[in-house]
Parts: sequence; C-alpha cells; structure tokens
Amino acid sequence: MAIHDYAFTDLDEVKDYIGITGSTHDTLLTALINAATDFIESYIGRRITEQAITEELHDGDGSDSILLKQYPIDSGETITLEQASNPNVNDSNFSTLSSSLYFVDYNTGIITTNFTLQQGIRNYRVSYTSGYADADVPFDIKWAAWELVSNMFNTRKAAGTTSQTLGDLSASFTREIDNDPKIKSILVKYVAFR
Repeated sequence: MAIHDYAFTDLDEVKDYIGITGSTHDTLLTALINAATDFIESYIGRRITEQAITEELHDGDGSDSILLKQYPIDSGETITLEQASNPNVNDSNFSTLSSSLYFVDYNTGIITTNFTLQQGIRNYRVSYTSGYADADVPFDIKWAAWELVSNMFNTRKAAGTTSQTLGDLSASFTREIDNDPKIKSILVKYVAFR
C-alpha cells in the first residue's frame, strides 16, 4: 500500500512524531496516514495539497462574485474565467474573460468581478490550481494528522489489537476530534465556508 499522492504528511514525519524506528509498522502507519488524510479532507470539505482544477462550473446568480470550491489558490499559476455564449442553455461555447475584469482573493478562493454575472445555469467555468504546495502545508494541520495517526496507533497497541478495519477508523477519528479540543479547533478553522 502506498501513501495517497494527495496526503499532506508522510511516513517519516509520522514515525518521527510517534518515535518509531524500523519498518515493522509501516503498512499500518501508511493505512492510518491515508485514512487520516481522507477523514480530515472530508471533515473540512476541501483538498489540502495542490491540485489542478479544470473547467469548474458555476451558476451566474446576478451577483459579482464566484466562490471557488477549492482554496487557497496558487498565485503563481494562471486562473482562467470563462463565460458561456448563451447562459440559458447548456452551452459548450465559452469565451475567456480578460483578467482585468476580475480580482482573485487567493486565500479565500473568491473571484470578484467588476460586472454583474449573467444569471444562468453552469454558465461560468474556472480553471485554476488550488491547495498548498507540500512545503507550504500549515504546520498545525500536519500536527492534527500526526496526532490522529498517533492516537489510533497507540490505542490499537494499548488494546492489544494487531489490526483494525479501515471502516472503523472514520468513527474513531470522529471520537478523537470530539475528545481533543486542540485537534478540533485546528480543523474547524480550515472548514470550507461554502
């Protein structure tokens, strides 16, 4: 089993945090890292690490802003905002809008236009890169993942269990968050507000 390519921590970091040397528990720790990554991303409602988003569709609602589904936005990458030729039908003809017509808040993933978005269904689309580069993932969210993995690993060890089904991990992580206000306070500040 390999660590997910979108995981925001790795086996060496977790082993250092827990104080493990050797490779005896690598398979279990890898499974716990993957489960913790999936749980945290599900809990906060967005991906942590960088990913390319291609043609994310949005409805024009008569306002002047679009809330992107993922954030933060990589300011070093190009953001493309496109508008459908006909907002009232499922149109596949889109035109790229000049970047001078909108402002991007890279931290929140909100695009603010200097015009009113035409009302319509799926009549705007955006391509962008979101998430943190590996070196830029906030320490506190990594720490929360390490703590979840450590708690699950040590609980299993203390109970004398040699394995645990992955289906049980989600419920166990939920209990860990409910019982640890530090982890919960960290994750809550990253919850998607959309």
